[in-house]
Amino acid sequence: LAMIHHHHHIEETLQFPFFESKLGTGSMEHNVEQHHAFLGGLDDTAEYIKGILAGTVKYQGKILIEKLDTFADGLVQHLHDVCANDE
Repeated sequence: LAMIHHHHHIEETLQFPFFESKLGTGSMEHNVEQHHAFLGGLDDTAEYIKGILAGTVKYQGKILIEKLDTFADGLVQHLHDVCANDE
């Protein structure tokens, strides 16, 4: 999950501004909006996993799946859209 955060940070601070300089202001806004749409679920899942690793939260597969389900569809759609943007 940290890798996804890092990836989005690189996109928003380096790649998207470069693409917008070539494609026009706002051309990457949809991608940024998608990042923000699933950020809450991603952060919530990361906190849950940190709690498990720290021993303060008991692992429950059902809860993990529920947390992943809160953002998985948005993340998958974003990945499809990014690939379409690269064509």
